[in-house]
Amino acid sequence: DFQAGGAAGFRAAAQAGDGEMDKLRGRFTSEEIETLRSAVANVEAQTSSELVPMIVGRSDSYPGVVWKSSLGMTLIGAAVFALLMPHVEAFWVALTLPAWAILGRLLAAWPAWVRWWAGDATLDDEVHQRALQAFVELDMASTTGRSVVLIFFSLLEHRVEIIADHGIYQKVERDGWERTVQESVEQVKQAGVMPGVLHAVSRVGAVLAQHFPRKAGDANEIPDRVVILDA
Repeated sequence: DFQAGGAAGFRAAAQAGDGEMDKLRGRFTSEEIETLRSAVANVEAQTSSELVPMIVGRSDSYPGVVWKSSLGMTLIGAAVFALLMPHVEAFWVALTLPAWAILGRLLAAWPAWVRWWAGDATLDDEVHQRALQAFVELDMASTTGRSVVLIFFSLLEHRVEIIADHGIYQKVERDGWERTVQESVEQVKQAGVMPGVLHAVSRVGAVLAQHFPRKAGDANEIPDRVVILDA
């Protein structure tokens, strides 16, 4: 099941170029992506703030999971082999170790296996760090009012994170974002990823319209876009 990530205020100084959309985009239809893009445009028509939804396949490659899985399966496999065939010499047991290590490495490509070996604390930290990185990479800290929100969905980890820039964090309390995250997680469980993202955009948009209503002369400083990346 998807789990809720935290919400946080964020000051970013560095700037970087925009990301590119990768093959994960093929998981969603062009109609779904356009519906989401239109939802972002509708939100920004009602607020002076900026909003960017981002979907990534995973937040980290988790190299530690690969070696832990290989080592763990090697030890488990050797132990099981020895228990089931106690009369076999240790030499023959040792010959099976590479096969168990390879099995462990193959299992490390299975998302559920990665989540189990990584653990909740590591998953939370990697998603949070990747969301902060995206905030910088997408140049979201350069708007006039520092009023940008990143809605970040990380699929492998089953986590959602909302990152708000300093201007918004001064007016909107953390609890409000956490409710939105929890509701969006439930939408993902019930209807899928895209409905969950749309729900988050709608709920965040309502908060932004309340606290940062659009004013005459407001400029659209960040393009109405949907960012979809493998990692």
